[in-house]
Amino acid sequence: MSLSRILVVDDNSSSVEIMSMFFELEGYEVETAGNGQEGVEKVQKFQPGLVFMDLQMPVKDGYEAAREIRTLPLGEQPFLIALSGWEIEKVKDDILEAGFDRILNKPAAPEQLREILNEF
Repeated sequence: MSLSRILVVDDNSSSVEIMSMFFELEGYEVETAGNGQEGVEKVQKFQPGLVFMDLQMPVKDGYEAAREIRTLPLGEQPFLIALSGWEIEKVKDDILEAGFDRILNKPAAPEQLREILNEF
């Protein structure tokens, strides 16, 4: 796992583009995925240190993808951040149970993203 690598997983191409651009400007190597299944595959190949993942996506949602990522035989597990357009308090327990480390409301503000980046 490399903390200089970030994976953005979201089926909303505008969100992916904006977040990717932000992280690249902050100096990170960024990969993207458009659904949960693709996200799981990219985690295995790209080995990011941080994964920002939407919850509601086609093929495999963020909950399923997070659970699968947590079972992968990786040297180190990435830090998983859920991106939710829902009221977080209503789904917080389900999100954490799925294996996410943190939850952000969508759209995430640049200050929130920088705060997470500064932790690493």
